[in-house]
Amino acid sequence: MKGDHKELQKFIQEELYDSLTPYEWLPDFIKKYLEDHPEERSNYLPDE
Repeated sequence: MKGDHKELQKFIQEELYDSLTPYEWLPDFIKKYLEDHPEERSNYLPDE
C-alpha cells in the first residue's frame, strides 16, 4: 500500500472495531462457558 495508511487504519478502527462490545470480542468457547457459568462473567469482561 502506497502513501499514508493512517486514514485507512482510522476508518477500519472506527467502522469495524469500535462498535463491537467486549463480549463480542470473546472467543466462542468462552461465551459458551459464560452461558453455563454466569457468575464468572466479571473475570472475563470489564464492569458493565
